[in-house]
Amino acid sequence: MAEIDADLVKSLTDNGYLVLRLMPDGHIAGITKFLFTYGLCARLDFSGLGACWCFEVMDDAFRALIEWDGAGDPPGPWIKQKAPAERCNPLLFDVIGRNSSGGEITRRKAEIDEAALWPARP
Repeated sequence: MAEIDADLVKSLTDNGYLVLRLMPDGHIAGITKFLFTYGLCARLDFSGLGACWCFEVMDDAFRALIEWDGAGDPPGPWIKQKAPAERCNPLLFDVIGRNSSGGEITRRKAEIDEAALWPARP
């Protein structure tokens, strides 16, 4: 099994990552605290991150990190993807338009399908 570079682990923890995981495809993912949310960030290396999803609560971010296989979007009630593109979770929000910068204008769905947020693992 691949190992995480000790210098990279130190750099990531020094920069605020609370939890790190070596994903099945070999990339590193982790959780960091933002001002108002927790970020589940993927493809972490010395130059930054490849993708990031924001969760309201740490427990959901942690569960998503544990259950996620590293492909596509992570499971759970992430609010917004911040990188590589900015978008809202289509399971939680309906896109009702675009602003002048091309960003999504959204409305929270009236009903949320919890089973779709946390699909059963095989």
